[in-house]
Amino acid sequence: MRKRMIELSAAAAMVLASGAMAGATTLEQAQGAWVMTGTKCSDTFKLEGEQIVFIDRDASLANGIVIAGKKVTSPEASCTVERVKAEKDHFTALLGCSDSVMFSNQSVSFRILQDGTLERSDPMFSDVTYSYARCEASDLK
Repeated sequence: MRKRMIELSAAAAMVLASGAMAGATTLEQAQGAWVMTGTKCSDTFKLEGEQIVFIDRDASLANGIVIAGKKVTSPEASCTVERVKAEKDHFTALLGCSDSVMFSNQSVSFRILQDGTLERSDPMFSDVTYSYARCEASDLK
């Protein structure tokens, strides 16, 4: 009887764990070009062939990010995803970043909301968030 209860508890835990992870945002889901909510994709990005790129990464008004594979690019820096930690409904990435002056590591959390918005936050201050809308090639024509 005790063995059967342990088996049922283990099975229930596996079902609950798989259900919790089903709603978690992954790095793969966050791939693409994103602009801060309220900004037009065509003001930040352009098409080069089939690739979405910044119009002018040095422009002070460029406020998007591009997540391509393990690369995260913004107007301020180019980063490489060093590690990813899956959380309940988001993931936290350890980024190795460089700009024209220095190198640094930072942690950033991402999650995709039900409306398709990408939300970025600092894991230490999760109440401070930044929202991004996904840009598609059709937004830039």
